[in-house]
Amino acid sequence: MYIVRFRNHKRHSIWNTKREALKQIETLNNCGYKDCYYEYLDASMNYENGHYFV
Repeated sequence: MYIVRFRNHKRHSIWNTKREALKQIETLNNCGYKDCYYEYLDASMNYENGHYFV
């Protein structure tokens, strides 16, 4: 799973694929949130695809 994070390392959302995570980062960049990034986790979590933490 891929966690999208803000530049301050706060979690934003979680996605099943890298492609989905990159699309979310692009959307955040277009909304003015710069320097977002994703982090790959090799373990499954109990969240559905597209879960938002904020």
